[in-house]
Amino acid sequence: MVKRKKNYRPLIILGSVGIFFVLFITILINGWINLGKYSVYYAQNLPHKTGTNPVMVAVFNNTDSIYIPNAEYDDWSGGYKVRNEYQTIYYKPGDIRDPGYISIEKGGEQQLYLCNGSISEYSLTDFHETKIYNFSSNGTLVSLGTSENTSSPTIKDREIVNEKLKEMYGPIVSHRKVPKINLQFIYNFVNEGKFK
Repeated sequence: MVKRKKNYRPLIILGSVGIFFVLFITILINGWINLGKYSVYYAQNLPHKTGTNPVMVAVFNNTDSIYIPNAEYDDWSGGYKVRNEYQTIYYKPGDIRDPGYISIEKGGEQQLYLCNGSISEYSLTDFHETKIYNFSSNGTLVSLGTSENTSSPTIKDREIVNEKLKEMYGPIVSHRKVPKINLQFIYNFVNEGKFK
């Protein structure tokens, strides 16, 4: 009787495919987390058309994963709040049921409110001046006005809006983290068409 050699080739192939699959899923998940966590850094370095605002879009869409300096969890809103001597800023991440927002309160009164708009993709409401600024999905200011009438924005309006937005998320941008593994090329590939 001749002894047959055991064939281990199918086991080796199956084991190799299994290990490759686990590594692939791990890399994919870590890449997704990296793109969200460092999205402000990537948005600042994204080539974009003048007038678009990739940083605003990145901050608003990734509030749940970016670093917010001096933030504490807010049970009431389910988001985060940052307090200083003259204002409180609320950052509420959105989900399927509840859209997110960024809000500033001064002296107990709401001053600014950035959210998903009903007319446009994003809407910034200034309660102090009773104006509404509407943005497209790439952060371009498309119109402003009150609930009765709207108009096209001027250069001065764009400067005013940029100052208001800096007040809302300036601390996040100034304290943004630099990724250890830079995936800028992936972020650019995914988002570049939106901001050109």
